[in-house]
Amino acid sequence: MEIVANRSSCEWRLTPWDSRVFGFPTSESRNIQYTDAEITDLFFKIDGINEQESVKLTYFRHDSNDQLLKRAALENGYSIKEFSLYTYHNNVSKIPQSPRKLDFRKATRDDLKQIQHIAATSFTHGRFHEDPFVNYEFAQRRYENWIADLMDTEFYVFDIKNQVGGFFSYAIKDNEIEMPISGLSQDALRLGGFLWVNMFHFIHEKEKITKIRNLISGSNIAVMNLYARLGFTFEQPMFGYHKFY
Repeated sequence: MEIVANRSSCEWRLTPWDSRVFGFPTSESRNIQYTDAEITDLFFKIDGINEQESVKLTYFRHDSNDQLLKRAALENGYSIKEFSLYTYHNNVSKIPQSPRKLDFRKATRDDLKQIQHIAATSFTHGRFHEDPFVNYEFAQRRYENWIADLMDTEFYVFDIKNQVGGFFSYAIKDNEIEMPISGLSQDALRLGGFLWVNMFHFIHEKEKITKIRNLISGSNIAVMNLYARLGFTFEQPMFGYHKFY
């Protein structure tokens, strides 16, 4: 739903996928548009809707360089809990091919437990992993639930020693490839660069789309360095703001 305070507005929604993890209602505000004098009024209206819906945790991401909103958010009880940014490549077909080829197959429900185990043992970044006031088990469970929800989409794995060695999913939006999640098992960590190169070319050959745009954690230096080596650029830095009631 849209929340409007004079000339300021945002899109607000309940997030039942996170409520499943926390055991109480959660919400997210998106696409915040505001004038300087009215941002506090917008936050007041967001609080009112959250109170009506018994929300205990609300959050949003916004341009990290926006000092006016940052001040207003902090003054209205929000805290900065994580940093993310988009990584972009205009033509992934130009990325040099990997000397080692990985064979991908469509993931099945039989792979789910192995994929969730990889996430549980290797994921340390993300919206809730980086919030010190969120139980780490909740952050892990959120990824596990998300993976289960994504299994019926474009979700692929490769095998190593008859076990799932890595995985990734993707979607097409506005003629760009988006990859919401990917990971490697502990046995396959050495294949990190090979996985990224192979999966980019696999998706390009399958979809005939050259542009990729991914949201990543700015705290995940290893992944940022990998994207940089492959010729990606970085844009749209954002802080993640959380507020508990």
